[in-house]
Amino acid sequence: MLTFAILSAQCRAVSQATFERRYPHTWLVRELGPEDQPPPSFKTVFAGTSPGASSHTSVSRHRISSAMSGVSRQCELLPVIKRPESPWQDRILVGRALNSDIVLRDPSVSKVHAHISVQGASTAMIHARKSTNGTFLNDRPLEPFSDGVPLRSGDILRFGNIVCEFLLSADLYRLVTR
Repeated sequence: MLTFAILSAQCRAVSQATFERRYPHTWLVRELGPEDQPPPSFKTVFAGTSPGASSHTSVSRHRISSAMSGVSRQCELLPVIKRPESPWQDRILVGRALNSDIVLRDPSVSKVHAHISVQGASTAMIHARKSTNGTFLNDRPLEPFSDGVPLRSGDILRFGNIVCEFLLSADLYRLVTR
């Protein structure tokens, strides 16, 4: 798992150009909490019914990146990239299943919850799938199987109870090195 503390230590020795060459993709950043221990079963449950789950109303008012400071921040950094063995080369799958490109091991996340399509280094679209607990962009529910919605750096995504912030590589570098 790549954390803010690990990346911070790596970034202090490289320039932004070197960082962007090393990590030419976008990122999902999520805060880690005590409830991030995997439950004994990964059967999908309705949001808010899993132990320790909370209601996530108005989550877009809280930017994860705005609270990131110092190495004490417990954040997981998830690269928005394809796994080479993935059979769907046109999309980056987000879900609870271990064969997803971005794995979110939480019972509120469906096996295949959403997918991200990338057109170029800084253009990405989020596509909701038919998930039990929905996919939200800046507190707005996304319609399953729509054409997708463009993502901008700083957008807040919610997959079930998991809240992530979408960041461009350059923006992540600036956060890590401030």
